[in-house]
Amino acid sequence: MHQAGRTTMVKDVLNSILIYQMKTFKMTNKLLRKLDIIQRKFWWGFKTNRGIILIAWKNMCLSKDLGGLAFRDLEMLNHALLTKLAWRICHKSDHLLGQILKAKYYKHEDFIHLHAEKSNSSWVCKSIELGLSIVQQYYFMEVNNGNSI
Repeated sequence: MHQAGRTTMVKDVLNSILIYQMKTFKMTNKLLRKLDIIQRKFWWGFKTNRGIILIAWKNMCLSKDLGGLAFRDLEMLNHALLTKLAWRICHKSDHLLGQILKAKYYKHEDFIHLHAEKSNSSWVCKSIELGLSIVQQYYFMEVNNGNSI
């Protein structure tokens, strides 16, 4: 298989297998490194652990405009998907997961204004709290005419 075919396989197959889990859970750095290694070895076509790597994987993850091959950085993808879920929970009050989390962990608090992690929360909740911290970092309100914010 040629490099172009391997590129398509890495982007469309290997990355899409992980998407569901990454939307829900914060993957450990060790797991993400192992997944990156699997992708690199597959892309370079190594059947053994031997071979010369000519380009750093970080450079291959750059956009095509910057000279890379636009492979996904799995850690950034994981953070982006968790942030998207946290944003959806903040802005859609009828979101089922948001209602469940509010009933179980945040009875008297608004989700967007949480500041401390709950010690008794589940993996899903802790992962969403990571996404929420990113939302809180870049979130702001704009007051236009005073009728709505």
